[in-house]
Amino acid sequence: MASKTAAEFAALLADPGKRNLDRPIIEALIDTFFSTATSDQSGTAYDVVSGDAGSIIRGDNAAAQTYTVNNSDFAIGDSFKVKQIGAGRITVSINATVVSPNGTQTTRNAGSELTFSKVSETGWECNGDELVPAFHVHLGSGTSNVTGNGTEYTVAWDAVDINNGSVFDISAGNEEFTAQVAGDYFFSAAARLNNLTAAADQAEIRITSSGTNDDLFALQEDTDNVPIDLTMTVAGLINLAVGDTVHLTVEVTGEAGDVVDLTGANEPNVTFFSGFLVA
Repeated sequence: MASKTAAEFAALLADPGKRNLDRPIIEALIDTFFSTATSDQSGTAYDVVSGDAGSIIRGDNAAAQTYTVNNSDFAIGDSFKVKQIGAGRITVSINATVVSPNGTQTTRNAGSELTFSKVSETGWECNGDELVPAFHVHLGSGTSNVTGNGTEYTVAWDAVDINNGSVFDISAGNEEFTAQVAGDYFFSAAARLNNLTAAADQAEIRITSSGTNDDLFALQEDTDNVPIDLTMTVAGLINLAVGDTVHLTVEVTGEAGDVVDLTGANEPNVTFFSGFLVA
C-alpha cells in the first residue's frame, strides 16, 4: 500500500464511495498513525487533562459517558478529539459551557466524533458529528375506552423504536418528548380509533407543545359518515425552546361514554408518534 498523508486519509473519509465500506479501516489507521496519543475510556465519567491535548479520547462504554474539561488547564491552540467507539453517547462539558454546533456537545452514535479547539482564553470551538435529537414511539397492545365523551386522552406509549439522546420519556404519567436543543422540529403522528358509533360528533388528534400555541391537529367532523374504525394523521413543524415538552392527545365527542378504543396492532406505523430536529 502506498504511503498516505493525513490530508489524503481525510480525503478518503470524505469520499462517499469509501465511507461505508472502508471507513472503519481508514479511521483506525488515522487513530494509529496521526495521533500523538490515543486513550480508551470505559468509565461513565472522565476528566480531560492537559496531557490529552493533541490526542484522541475514545469512549468505549455501552452506557452514557460524561467528559469534564477545565478551561484553565489548556492553552490557546490546544485541541483534542472525542470519539465514540462504544454504544453509549458521550457528552463533553467545558466549565459547564456549551459551545458545540447544535448545542448538545454530544456524540451521535458509535463511530461519530467531536473535535474541541481552544480559540481564546475562554472560548472553544467544536466540530464533528453530534447528536440529532429524534424519536419514534408506537402503541403495541392498544388501549380500550380512552375517549368518546369529550375526554382528551394523552397517549400512553408502550414501545420505543428510536430515542436519540433519550429525548422521549415513556414512563407512566409522562409520555412526552423534551427538547434538549432549541430549534425547529418536525413531528408526525397517527392514531387508529375503533368502535366509534353514529353518536360521535367529532374526532381529533393533536400534537401539543408546552412552550407555544402552535399546536398541530387534525379534525374529523360529522363522524356519522365514517367507519367505526378511523385512522387520523397529523404532521408539521413546531419551534421549541430548550425544556419545552410535546405530547400527543386524542379526543372524540358525542358518545354516551368513553367507548372509543385506541389500537396499535403491535405495528410501529399504525398508532405512532415521531419527531426530529430540523434546524
